[in-house]
Amino acid sequence: MNREPFHCHPSIILEKAGGFLVCCILILLSQANEILPLLLSGQLNANTWETAVFCLFFMFVVPGLIGGYQFLSWKKTWISLEEHTLVIERNTLFRKKNTYSIPHIANINTEQNLFELLLHTCRIKIDLENATDANATDISIVLSMKKARKLKTLLLALRQGESPAETVEHLSDVDKEAESYASFSDILTHCICSLSGGILVFALFVLVIGGLLLYGGKLSLEELLWEDKNADFSMKILAVAFLVISYGSQIIHKFLQFYHFTAIRKQETLIIRYGFFRRQDYAIPIRNIQAVRIIQAPAARLLHFYEAQMICVGIGDSKEELTQLSLCCKKSVLYQRMGVLLPEFSTASMEKMHKPPKGVSKLYTCAFLGKIAVLLLIYGCLLAYVGKSASQFTFGISSSVALIAVSLFLYHLLHARCQGFHLGKSMAVFSGGIMTKTVTFLPYQNIQRLCLKQGPLSAMLKMQHGSAYILASLLSRETAVPYLSLEEMRKLKENMAKDKT
Repeated sequence: MNREPFHCHPSIILEKAGGFLVCCILILLSQANEILPLLLSGQLNANTWETAVFCLFFMFVVPGLIGGYQFLSWKKTWISLEEHTLVIERNTLFRKKNTYSIPHIANINTEQNLFELLLHTCRIKIDLENATDANATDISIVLSMKKARKLKTLLLALRQGESPAETVEHLSDVDKEAESYASFSDILTHCICSLSGGILVFALFVLVIGGLLLYGGKLSLEELLWEDKNADFSMKILAVAFLVISYGSQIIHKFLQFYHFTAIRKQETLIIRYGFFRRQDYAIPIRNIQAVRIIQAPAARLLHFYEAQMICVGIGDSKEELTQLSLCCKKSVLYQRMGVLLPEFSTASMEKMHKPPKGVSKLYTCAFLGKIAVLLLIYGCLLAYVGKSASQFTFGISSSVALIAVSLFLYHLLHARCQGFHLGKSMAVFSGGIMTKTVTFLPYQNIQRLCLKQGPLSAMLKMQHGSAYILASLLSRETAVPYLSLEEMRKLKENMAKDKT
C-alpha cells in the first residue's frame, strides 16, 4: 500500500446518512393515508397542496441535503501516512487536521457489521495510549477489505519496527494455526455457563409463577394438555414462553457473538477473532494488557468452569467489544491456555489466595444487623400505621420484610465468601463478587492510584478497603480491593511505588 492520501470507502456515506433516511421513510409511512390518494389522483388543489409540499420535502429535499453534506464531508476528508504519523485531514468549511503518533497506538482492531459484510468493506478501529480517551475509540476508518488489510499490516509494521513483509508473514501464520480454536461444543458450553445471575433469577421467578399458574388453578396437568383450553391455558403457556425466550435469546445471541472464536499469540502481539454477523479482529500488544480477570458466573460456579478476559485500553468500551481471552472451560484447561497466551500473568497466584483478616466477619455481621434493625424499625412503623384490621395487607408487609431480610443475609454471605487476595512479587490478585465471582490479576506497575476507605469499626479493627484504578475503558477501570490489614495495605503501596521507579 503506497502512502498517497486516500479516502474512506464511499459506503460510509450510507452508514452515516442511513439513520436520517430511515427517519424520513418512517415519517412518510405515517402519512401514507393522505399521500397515496394524492399521488394516485394526480390532482392538486387548495386542500392538497400542503400535503404535496410536505411529501416532496421529505422525499427529495431532506435526503438530498443530508446525502450532499455526507458526500462533501467524505470527498474533502483525506487519510495519509507521513513518516511515523497517521494524518486525518478534513477540508470542509471548518478545516481540521489530526496527527496521531503511530508508536503510541495501543490497539489496531478491525470490525464488520452486517452492512459491511454485504459490501465487503471493513472498519479499522484504532486506540491510542492515553487516559482521557480510554473509554472511546480514537480513530475509525471504513475501507475495502483489501485496503483495510494493507493499512493494518503497514500500521502494525511501523508500530513494531518491522518490515511489512515480516508482519504479513506473522499474520499468515496466525491464519494457518487458527482454523478452529473453539469448537461448537466449546462455544455452546460457554453460552450456557456464562449466563448472568440476573437471567437465572428471572428464570427462577418465571418458574415459580408458572408453577403457581399451572397447579394453582382448577385444571390438572392432564386436563390442561388434553381437555378444552381456556384463558388459564394462555397464561400458563405465556409463563413458559417467557422462560424459553429469555434463555434461548441469550444463548443464541452469545453463540453468534463468539462464533469461530480464536485467540493466538504471535511474538508480543495477541490476536483475538470472533463473531458471525459482527466480525471482530483484535491485534493487542502484550504491553498494553493492564490486567486479566477470571470470571465465574453462577452456572459456571456450580459446574466448576472458568472464563478469562483481558483489561486493556480501547477495548470493552461498548457491549459489542469483548476482551475475551478464553471461553468457559475447566480450571486445568484455563491454566494451560493462559500459560500459552499470557504467561506474564501467572495463574499460580490464584492458588495462593487467602481470605481477608478474621475481623472482616465482624464487619459483615455488624453491617447485616444494622440493616436488619432499620428494616424492623420500618416494619414496626408500617404495622402501627396499618393497624390490625387490614390482615391481608399486614401479611403482605410481613412477607416482603421476610424476603428482604433473607436477601440481605444471602447478599452478605455470598459477598464474604467471594472475598480473597494475594500480594505477590510483581502483581496483586483480588477476588470479589456476589453471585458472579471474579478474580483479577493486577500488576503493580499498572495501578495508577488507590482510593482507600475506612469506617469507625474498620478503624478499630485496623483494616482498610477501597478501589484500584488502572488505564482502561470506564467499565473496567476500577477494581475493588477487599479488606486488608494496615500492614498488608502498606505492602501493597510499597510494591506500587517500587514498580514505578
